[in-house]
Amino acid sequence: AGLYYYNRSFDENGSYSWNVTCESIGYETKTLTSTTNTNMAPSFISLTNSPDNSADLDPNKTITVTANISDVNYNVDSALLQWRNSTGEWQNVSMINTTLKSRFTIFEGNFTAPYDSPGNYTYRVIANDGLGKTTISSENTIEVIWDCTWDMSNTLDVVAGWDENVEIGEIRINNTGDQEFEGNCHLGFHLSHNLAAGRIYFNNWAFNSVYAYYDTPIISTGESMTIPINASFLNEVSQDEGSILISESYGLSETASRTVGVTLVSTTGGPYMYSKIESYPISVYLTNTNFTIDAYLRNLMGSSTVNETNTAYNVTFNWTLSGEFTPKEGSLNGFYENLTNDSLMDTGLNLEFSHLSSATPGVKDFVFFVEGYNQSGGLIIDAAGNKNLTKSISISFLCYNESDGTCVASCGYLQDPDCSKPVVGTSSGGGGGGGSDDRNVRSSAYFELLRGEVQEFSLEISNNYDNPKEELEIKVSGINSEFISISPSKIDRIDPHSSKNITVKITAPAYFERGVYVLNFDIKGKVETEEKTYDYSERKVVTLTIVEVERSEADKLINESKQMIKEMESLNLKTEDLKSHLQNMSSSYEEVNFLGVKNEYLRIKSIFEASKKSLSLIDELSNLIDEAKKNGIDVFETKKLFSLAQVIFNRGDYELALEKLKEAKLTYALETKGEFNLIYAVKNHPGQTTGILFALILFSIGSTLVVKRSLLIKKIRLLDDEEKLLLQLIQVVQKECFVDNKMSMEEYTEAMDQYEKKLQKAIADKIEAKTKLKNLMNIHGKKQALEEEKQRLVELIKKAQADYLNKGKLETRIYDNMVKSYTSRLSKVESKLNFMEAKQVLNSTKRRGVSRLFGSRKY
Repeated sequence: AGLYYYNRSFDENGSYSWNVTCESIGYETKTLTSTTNTNMAPSFISLTNSPDNSADLDPNKTITVTANISDVNYNVDSALLQWRNSTGEWQNVSMINTTLKSRFTIFEGNFTAPYDSPGNYTYRVIANDGLGKTTISSENTIEVIWDCTWDMSNTLDVVAGWDENVEIGEIRINNTGDQEFEGNCHLGFHLSHNLAAGRIYFNNWAFNSVYAYYDTPIISTGESMTIPINASFLNEVSQDEGSILISESYGLSETASRTVGVTLVSTTGGPYMYSKIESYPISVYLTNTNFTIDAYLRNLMGSSTVNETNTAYNVTFNWTLSGEFTPKEGSLNGFYENLTNDSLMDTGLNLEFSHLSSATPGVKDFVFFVEGYNQSGGLIIDAAGNKNLTKSISISFLCYNESDGTCVASCGYLQDPDCSKPVVGTSSGGGGGGGSDDRNVRSSAYFELLRGEVQEFSLEISNNYDNPKEELEIKVSGINSEFISISPSKIDRIDPHSSKNITVKITAPAYFERGVYVLNFDIKGKVETEEKTYDYSERKVVTLTIVEVERSEADKLINESKQMIKEMESLNLKTEDLKSHLQNMSSSYEEVNFLGVKNEYLRIKSIFEASKKSLSLIDELSNLIDEAKKNGIDVFETKKLFSLAQVIFNRGDYELALEKLKEAKLTYALETKGEFNLIYAVKNHPGQTTGILFALILFSIGSTLVVKRSLLIKKIRLLDDEEKLLLQLIQVVQKECFVDNKMSMEEYTEAMDQYEKKLQKAIADKIEAKTKLKNLMNIHGKKQALEEEKQRLVELIKKAQADYLNKGKLETRIYDNMVKSYTSRLSKVESKLNFMEAKQVLNSTKRRGVSRLFGSRKY
């Protein structure tokens, strides 16, 4: 017995037949025949298209497809690009080789979607090695349409200041939409922040001292707007994390909003250390790879001009991480003698596995530590009182279920195809050579437990020997092993080719959150044969995955999601978003993140239900609008909202479309409530309609008076509130200008002018409303009503004079505005009275003249 090798080199690619014949001691022979093909088909490493974003993927624009093709025989010969729209036939384009023929070869080809045919386009590549081997790539589908898109850039970062309002950066919004987009891509944006009003100012808008938002003017297609951002720093040490939300106002773009972060540090004098871990992977596969953690430290109070007081001295940093990793780039610790400026000091790491085969899956922490000293030798303290800046992140490490040539022992053969299934040796019977005095075995197992439900599992301890195992003792180690109990922990005997189960129980479930836990069960005992007794040891590596949704439930959710997508495709609805969520479900499933599977399912279900409800509402609203048209009722606003909803629906945003359709249905109810076409009604129901109209006229006269009275009372109340608010705002502006010195005289004058104009209008409107209310039910004539209003205005002027001159309740500008409003209204009332009196005298004169004319005639 043994292993035998035979090597043979071939000068040319082709098919070669071979056979092997083995002969045993007893002259028994066995032959194996096979064929080896030394020419392998090409394979695809990557297939990409440029442009690759919706803003640039437009009809009549060239789309370049790049294929990275691998051929182990170095003989890939040609590549053919095929493309088509959703209804057309494949179109062929010969691709160009842009590199030398090698193991990896790059081919490029392009196509252009016709101007008048926006929609989904599919492409694929056929690779040929010239020796009869051909490979067809997977199909990629891209959406080439006229779209309404926008992007944003900013210069905001961490900024330090003290008791001042200064510009800290800018936000630039670009309308990248297409002119051909249905309904025009004219966008407006609503900017808001999460800090207190007055901390952040947009576009130098003075009213950001009161309001924490700003609305941009319309930004047309192809245009952009730069918005300067100012910040007010406090006069006390603080560090505030701000978030600016930029929302598209009209629901036209697929991108509803974007967020910008900004950190405001209020500090005065001395260095101020700041550290940040900017980016890192959420998860990493246990394979031959490396990963990057980007981080930096910075002295925010440093400057280009050296200032010893603000210089940070003897600054150190270090990373704390598991010994499983080795830096490929970057350093685990560092020292800076001094930091005089505010530049970013790169402290990031590029890490690789020290010994991949012994690495373990699970969540691992990475801690970044920074400290420094000020000029007086004391540790630098931040706004929260921290002398040592500590940032930490957690990264999940997952078993890699594809072959990479390395077996990660803790993953086992079930999760790593490079690991072999454990084989336990058996005794050999008969005489012959001896063996070692001990037997060491390594095995693995995999379990999933539902968090909060099942807290234990049965672990099989097997005996594959021809002899019994005895006096077995079992111990557990690994992540959170102190919260694991085993029952029983000792087994007296396991007969040959049989097994016994032990119960593994989690005693402290709170310490086992969702994730992967590797437990090592060390089993020691004896195996007794006829010849001698062997010491036996086995390490059973158990991968325990705590899940928040059962695998069977996750399988069910994935199948339901596929059915929903299939049903939507049968209705010719867009499913790109759903397929993206389905892809996320698959990724989460592979990572055993079944809660992520459930969350993606809920998103798919929400979109699916919104699409079905939207279709129903579209049919319903179409019928309602047709009915309104037949009845002669104008539903202009409903039709406008309905059209907008259809545009949104056609681009595949079904949830927003459902929202707009609901608004359209509500608007329809408001537009048609109590509305009817009189001609239509009389024509069809003359007698009944006449009676109803007569009753309605009587009812409407009474109800109109009641409604008018209610509206006037409400208007007076609102005007009272508005007057009080304006007076308060005037006081605030005066305080900020003359007491707090936070507002310039120019800003003060501008604000006061606006408030005073609004105050004058509010007072005038309130006087007019009160007059209408008082005379609503009066029938004694318009002249008497005007005389009563004149008297009331005179009394109001006297009251204002008394409050200002005698009681000192009113400030001068407020008094002037009130008297100005009263006198303005009084002038109008007196003008109307004079006109009525003149008209009365003129009519009287005419009547006397007519009387004299007819009185002088004789018959």
